[in-house]
Amino acid sequence: MNFYILNDRLALMCSSGSCGATLKCLAWQTALSRFLQVLPASSEDEKLLVDVINFLNKMLKEQKSTSEVTHLKWILDIVLKHNQKSLLDLVVQPESQVQDETDDLKIPVRQQLQKELIAFFNTLLVSFMTVTERYSVKRFVHIKQQSV
Repeated sequence: MNFYILNDRLALMCSSGSCGATLKCLAWQTALSRFLQVLPASSEDEKLLVDVINFLNKMLKEQKSTSEVTHLKWILDIVLKHNQKSLLDLVVQPESQVQDETDDLKIPVRQQLQKELIAFFNTLLVSFMTVTERYSVKRFVHIKQQSV
């Protein structure tokens, strides 16, 4: 329930410009870390992971134009840790697992999860490239000013 309140508050606050302050005042990273570190065990877990990924995707898109990189660093740290099982494993399933899933209710949930994960990894990559580009430009300007 707290996640939905946070998600709604993020949408409301981002439209008025105080999204960063809202995210800083709430302790949400610890709660969401577990969803990013452990693969879902059921269809209900997958539905909840879809919501978590959707929230993180919104947050990254909102913060893309700012210089705030704390959340990006946190997400990269969680996602890129050397876990045996990772979120990338949910994007591409082994052929044997696809054949085993004959439940008509699981297939749409899994497809939605894959769609959200692909969008999330795309946003993560774009955010990382944006931060890297900004850093490179700052370094270039700094070096150019020193040489003058």
